[in-house]
Amino acid sequence: MSKKLAALLMSAFLSVGTQAATETWNMRSTGSGGEGSFDYTGYGNTLTINKADNSLKVTGWSDTAYANGSTGGVGDDYLQTTKLERWSGGLGSTNQHPNDSHTIDNFSGGDDTDMVLLSFEKAVSLTEVNIGYTTGVADVTVVGYTGSGTPDPSDMAGKTWSQVQGSPSVWQTVSELLSVSVGAYAVNAAGITSKYWLIGACNSVFNSATCIDGKCDHGGGFKLATVTGTTPNGGGGGEVPAPASVLLILAGLLAMQRSSKKKLAA
Repeated sequence: MSKKLAALLMSAFLSVGTQAATETWNMRSTGSGGEGSFDYTGYGNTLTINKADNSLKVTGWSDTAYANGSTGGVGDDYLQTTKLERWSGGLGSTNQHPNDSHTIDNFSGGDDTDMVLLSFEKAVSLTEVNIGYTTGVADVTVVGYTGSGTPDPSDMAGKTWSQVQGSPSVWQTVSELLSVSVGAYAVNAAGITSKYWLIGACNSVFNSATCIDGKCDHGGGFKLATVTGTTPNGGGGGEVPAPASVLLILAGLLAMQRSSKKKLAA
């Protein structure tokens, strides 16, 4: 009996250690299966997708301003919010530079680099990004936050991408997808886990690889259809018992069983 009990509890212990929840967040238009809603329509809006295991908030950013806050042209390096919109192909971003397109890009308007900030309720290991639309030669940068504390989105306004990256860097580039087309792409082979992610057009601050056109401007754009990731230990309401607790329960039950046998033998 003790061997069977030990085997059962050990099996439970091993399953607890590997339990996780995999989820996909759909950012297409509502008519195309998209989830969640915007708080309002305009620059600085937020897309919120509520999930039982892990909710997500998305904001858009682009280096469209000069140091004084005015919207500029080529050479404007400071971040402003963008206007997020959903299409059948996925989430697009229109920055504050005149004539910008509604893709996440680095070529239209003033050659500014658009990125979206994904803020999850709980830490997640991104595993896949799904591109629903492209224009031109689109390269994609995927970056995870590895610093301590919370990268408050409001603190990004007025900073350059280099200042956001920090020194030493608090963001780690996990994937550089070159010349993407419509479809799903595996990302984050290193398995980095974070609550905060940046996904955007090829960004020379974060990219170590050379973008497909030889530089990180005048490239292309894309719309982000879905992201998929794994929330460690299920991520739902209530905590999964820690492995150490399971071992304590195992030891206690075995001790109780030994004590019962001794009493019977007495």
